[in-house]
Amino acid sequence: MAQGGPIPGPAVRNTPPDLNDFGLVVRVVSGGGVGVLVQQGTIPWIVSDPPVEAALNVTLSTRASEASLLVLNALVAAGFDVPLSTRASEATLTTRASEATLAAGLNVPLSTRASEATVAAISVNTANLDVPLSTRASEVTLATRASEVTLVTRASEATLITRASEATLATRASEATLATRASEATLLTRLADATFTARINTLGQKLMVGSTPVVIASDQTAVPISAAALPLPAGAATEVTLATRLADATFTSRINTLGQKLMAASTPVVLASDQTVIPVSDNGGSLTIDTPQLPAALVGGRLDENLGAWLGSTAPTVGQKVMASSVPVVIASDQSSVSTSIIPFGGVRGLAGGRVVGVAATLQALLRTTYNQPTVNAQRSISSTAATDTGAGVGAQQVTITYFDATMAGPFTETVTLNGVAAVNTVGVNICFIEKMVVTRVGGSGSNAGTITLFNAVGGGGGTLAVLGFASLVAGRGDNATLWAHHYVATGKTCNITSWVFGTAQNQGASSALMALNPVVATSPEILIADELSISPSTQSVYRPFEAPVQAVGPSRITQYAIPLGSNTVFTGGFVFWDQ
Repeated sequence: MAQGGPIPGPAVRNTPPDLNDFGLVVRVVSGGGVGVLVQQGTIPWIVSDPPVEAALNVTLSTRASEASLLVLNALVAAGFDVPLSTRASEATLTTRASEATLAAGLNVPLSTRASEATVAAISVNTANLDVPLSTRASEVTLATRASEVTLVTRASEATLITRASEATLATRASEATLATRASEATLLTRLADATFTARINTLGQKLMVGSTPVVIASDQTAVPISAAALPLPAGAATEVTLATRLADATFTSRINTLGQKLMAASTPVVLASDQTVIPVSDNGGSLTIDTPQLPAALVGGRLDENLGAWLGSTAPTVGQKVMASSVPVVIASDQSSVSTSIIPFGGVRGLAGGRVVGVAATLQALLRTTYNQPTVNAQRSISSTAATDTGAGVGAQQVTITYFDATMAGPFTETVTLNGVAAVNTVGVNICFIEKMVVTRVGGSGSNAGTITLFNAVGGGGGTLAVLGFASLVAGRGDNATLWAHHYVATGKTCNITSWVFGTAQNQGASSALMALNPVVATSPEILIADELSISPSTQSVYRPFEAPVQAVGPSRITQYAIPLGSNTVFTGGFVFWDQ
């Protein structure tokens, strides 16, 4: 161990002293004083004041060469501060920061520097330390540094030379800048690795369950595809099949564009052997008949023009024409009587016919079945006595009711689909006066299979309003209509009776009368509107046309009556009318 007074400046001394005093500063040691431990080979060296025994032998076998060590020994003796972390040649070491530079940089806020107080404490002993201030630390800290084995693996001199210079370090982020960086709490809100990988898979095609869902934009432009690798559905056409189909060029070479073309540019066709007549136009007189089927005189005289002049048109149509478009005719001088019926424009023509089984000396309406005239509007119902009178049955399927309301507005109609013996309610709730009931659709039997009754109320209630009979005309067959010789004239209309008839097929005499009343007024009397027709037991029927129609102004009900001379005789009658 070195003895004596203070050593001027850093010095390397052997214990005991030796003429080959040189070595390399290894680390600062403390043990009752301040000193520097150096070693060359296995010989420990202490530079201290007062000297302190070395506590640790550090092998320098991997450090710089002996020549470099001699230089370093000299440098230590001269008082240079050589950083232990950057062993290198003298030239390299001379570029390192001096004590003055380090002292000037103590106030630089580098993230890895010690506090100002720590640096100040180290700066006091810089005269005896060959360690850069940037790496200064306490003895306790230094004790935790790398062992000899670890130091052996540190970078070589060549590697250290490439490390950042003082100028480069000066450009690094300041303490103020680093203070603005995100805190740990902020970073926790950012996208985590697990979150990302749970939503975005690795590169390459994946199954649907392992793929990120996407949706095509609503304004996505067309995306070209190739069907070469698509799994075509069963039965889809292949290229081989398509090659046998009609090509565009083949079609256009046989079918021309729209419009008339020359023969050479037209598709050849042939008329069917059973072709119906095709109308031909003479194109303004330019039609030429190469093989006349008519005499030349007729063709040359333009037969079509002559006929056109006679008929009012070269293509006359069916139906009545005005006088200027009609062929003139004349009634033959010996023309027999021609029956005529005058019905003004807009008139509605009708026939009311009925029959009754006579009761002697009784005024009987020619109504073959029951009709109890109501006076108020109501919703009605209808049913049959036969189950086969139904919508899909063999009998009557549908019945149409013609009626007027209580004010004599009408006529209205409603068609009801029957449901056998079950009553079917009408839709109309304004049904009052019944003009007639007619079967309008039947099954295989051709007529109603039972008696059809119209009830005063819904559900078959309220009693009988009207009846469409069965076997009134012939046994075993439905009537298909009410056999009533009456007619209702709507308010604002006038009925014109043009003829009437009355008769019997049996041997009883009787007379008949046409009478009318206002059904809206309960106190309205029923009045005779035409003279009577009478038949004797030997007369079958009497027909009476009116030269001037017999009129009845609505609201009105016209009824034909029979006044039999005997009983149990069937009498029939009816009248023809039109309303305007």
